[in-house]
Amino acid sequence: VGDCAGMAADLFETYAVTVVATMVLASIFFTGNQSMMVYPLAIGGVCILTSIIGTFFVRLGRSKNIMGALYKGFVATAILSLAAMYPLTDHVIGLEKVYKVASQSFTGNDLFYCAVIGLIITGLIIWVTEYYTGTDYRPVKSVAQSSTTGHGTNVIQGLAISMEATALPALIIVVGIISTYTLAGLFGIAIAVTSMLALTGMVVALDAYGPVTDNAGG
Repeated sequence: VGDCAGMAADLFETYAVTVVATMVLASIFFTGNQSMMVYPLAIGGVCILTSIIGTFFVRLGRSKNIMGALYKGFVATAILSLAAMYPLTDHVIGLEKVYKVASQSFTGNDLFYCAVIGLIITGLIIWVTEYYTGTDYRPVKSVAQSSTTGHGTNVIQGLAISMEATALPALIIVVGIISTYTLAGLFGIAIAVTSMLALTGMVVALDAYGPVTDNAGG
């Protein structure tokens, strides 16, 4: 209970701070434009609904793979969120409407693309996490194999894998920052982060599986 509650509380704090920060940026960049301040709240609201719907797609299937079932829910949530954000963006800020911040101009369509990039980044980071923590893949197998030759080799290999595991997420985030900044500047980055955290409900469900199984097995 403590693991899950603590994790959820931490993610909720990040979620709330990110949405408020995006709204503050909107109030600075688009003075008097209430629609831009509402947009991050609208993204969060619609993704809460899609996360709830996504839970109904969590099914074991023939493989009886629990993580596979949870990933079905995440994929369904991401697809539903992607489909819902297009009409949402058109309704709240307008897809073809042009906005200007400093010397950079962008449309509502560009902000929609930024939100899509945020969803893609979330999916990629979850995939990288699964690769480096799943028992079916090279990183965990290599650490297990190194344990057979002693504590020292186990520590060396574990440290090497932990350092390696930081590379791909960092590259993914850097590419996301550059691409969203190119599309819509600093506000584009903020929208991408908002859409990333909008899937928090389903991501918490994925992450909670670890602590639950730890307690069940311990």
